[in-house]
Amino acid sequence: MRRVLEGRELHKSYGAVQALKGVSLRVAQGEVVGIIGPNGAGKSTLLALLAGGTRPTRGRVTFLGSDITGWPAHRVCRLGLARTFQYPRPLASLSVLENVMVGAFARLGPLAVRQAREAAHACLQRVGLADAAGATAGELCAADRKRLELARALATGPRLLLLDELMAGLTPREVKDAMGLLLELRQDGLTLVLVEHVMEAVMAMCDRLVVLDSGCKLCEGPPARVGRDQAVIRTYLGEAYAGG
Repeated sequence: MRRVLEGRELHKSYGAVQALKGVSLRVAQGEVVGIIGPNGAGKSTLLALLAGGTRPTRGRVTFLGSDITGWPAHRVCRLGLARTFQYPRPLASLSVLENVMVGAFARLGPLAVRQAREAAHACLQRVGLADAAGATAGELCAADRKRLELARALATGPRLLLLDELMAGLTPREVKDAMGLLLELRQDGLTLVLVEHVMEAVMAMCDRLVVLDSGCKLCEGPPARVGRDQAVIRTYLGEAYAGG
């Protein structure tokens, strides 16, 4: 499969704190790759370096053959790489539809109002928020804010989507619905990289897992093999998971 995204020997330091220590990651077209590990392992930092707006202390990022290291996030987004955030922050005073139109404007330009509205309606339909299009975004519950975050990212027309804990805080029913939607997106040709703690989803959906711990890559491989790795069990999954 064609490689679409690669981070090579990525380091990131904040003063004396080393958030990432030489992590490399390769993602092929159409893959679903999961990034897991304990809190503070460097997962969100890795996504920030891949998505643009944050420059690595050392290392390079390439996407679709272009070196995008340190590019501003809007430029990376226009190339086809979008992300969601762990804590959604919608434009609270705007409607749900207007929030998604903002994502569409990133792809279509600020003057394409009609096309942006049509694209936003389609994305809201896709994530199950069509009935809330006219609602004020600040009034949404936490689960619907996650859906809005995903719809806004989809409106940018991505080829690869970085998802930061999209399923955190969702009910089992909502997790199942989210899994179904992401698998549909994958079938449509979208490449996915998930940072996630919901192991049911990670193990079922991902082709490959990358495990981080204290800023380093601890393990990488298919979910079944990673789930049996003793170092991963000891530092993250726990013996209860291994026994189950």
